[in-house]
Amino acid sequence: MRRLSGALCALGIAAVAVVATERVAAASDCDDLTGGGFIYVNGAMATFDVGGGCKKGSGAETPSAPYWGHLEYQDDSTGLEVHWTSITAYQNWDNEGSDDHGQPVGRRLICGAATTNDPAHPDVYFALVAADYGETGITDTLEVLLTDTSAIYPYFDTGVQALGGGAGGGGNLQLHNPNPSTQSGVFGGSCPALAFEGF
Repeated sequence: MRRLSGALCALGIAAVAVVATERVAAASDCDDLTGGGFIYVNGAMATFDVGGGCKKGSGAETPSAPYWGHLEYQDDSTGLEVHWTSITAYQNWDNEGSDDHGQPVGRRLICGAATTNDPAHPDVYFALVAADYGETGITDTLEVLLTDTSAIYPYFDTGVQALGGGAGGGGNLQLHNPNPSTQSGVFGGSCPALAFEGF
């Protein structure tokens, strides 16, 4: 498996853990993100399909309704396959306005639990940061981090990977404007994959 590098600090996942827990967004701010494509990590292709968002009161009720989302990740360099089983958080990292089509631009943190085909780590927690920087998606970025459910520290990190712009990846991440199904929820949730940061 890939070794964890300084990418976490460079990316600022630690900062997200602090900032996201302090920010309480109005229900009307909550949105959702979808996307898919491929990235190159250590020279090998990895494909992904991701989604996350506030749906049907997520984070706003007692007990809290679950967050919506999914993660499918396949890494050709290691043969690793990751399949989500639950979504535990959808956090607003930052907003950078809107693109030419009126869609929001910014980054979101999506967390949850997943299973893998790795016998050493069959059950994991994941944290991913997906960044939509507008169309056509060539400046969008993705990072996926995995922590074994029996451990504290992550054992796998893709680092920040671009979907295009000369980086060799492809695809698109799309933030969607708040709508009636997301406005009943709020940004929030817990992220066990970042427990080592006190999240």
